[in-house]
Amino acid sequence: MTNTVWTLVQHSGVKSDPKFRFGVEEAAVTRAGDVDKIRKAGGLLFDNYADAASAAFNENYRPGGKGLYPRVRGSFSTLRIGHRDLYIPVKGEPTGGIIDMEGEPR
Repeated sequence: MTNTVWTLVQHSGVKSDPKFRFGVEEAAVTRAGDVDKIRKAGGLLFDNYADAASAAFNENYRPGGKGLYPRVRGSFSTLRIGHRDLYIPVKGEPTGGIIDMEGEPR
């Protein structure tokens, strides 16, 4: 893999505080084979960190959400990226206008 791509995974804060179990954060995809696995699982891919970070924020803190702890609407896959579960957004819901690597709106 020549360029780093990014995805969303379960928030690492869950290790110290279970209230983060419904939160996501960006993670670098460092193995080329993981890109196809992420696509097949329904995960998101970003070609830069800034877009991934923006999407993580938008997923964690949706309009109308309450409280300080993140609460995503999607689910987590058993596919692990960087020792954390891959985030799968709700199909058809926008993720802050982010575009995946195929150029398709998510």
